Amino acid sequence: MKKLLLLLFLIPNLVMAKSYLCITENATGFTYNLDNKLYSSTTFKDGKKYIVKKVAGEWKAMTFGSKEDSFINQGTKCTTLNDDEGLVGPKGALASINCTKFGGTFDISIYRMRFMNFTSGSWMKPDEKGGFYSDPAIEIGSCSSI
Repeated sequence: MKKLLLLLFLIPNLVMAKSYLCITENATGFTYNLDNKLYSSTTFKDGKKYIVKKVAGEWKAMTFGSKEDSFINQGTKCTTLNDDEGLVGPKGALASINCTKFGGTFDISIYRMRFMNFTSGSWMKPDEKGGFYSDPAIEIGSCSSI
């Protein structure tokens, strides 16, 4: 019992939060060159913000400032992973939230308060034939409770 109480005092309040603000620290990926029809590696702007919270009883990962009922946010489906064995925290505590969203995935580690966002098509651009192509991107960053 004493160990459990000590562990609860050592875990920051961030772990107990019901909503999280996540900010991109690094973003990289590939950009498509229409002239030579090749992809090349690139970096994207950091500082993008995401909110991870429960909406109508379900976890959602949303771009900061977007409407909860937008087409993209409605299509986001998240699952949670609990630490049932108490390997890195209290038994049964929330360990991670993993979301499948339009064009990619968003994963947050609650214990590390870090996230990774993979998007295969958020950087959509029109091509010369009236179609679109995408620049896949990976973002990583840190989260805090709000």
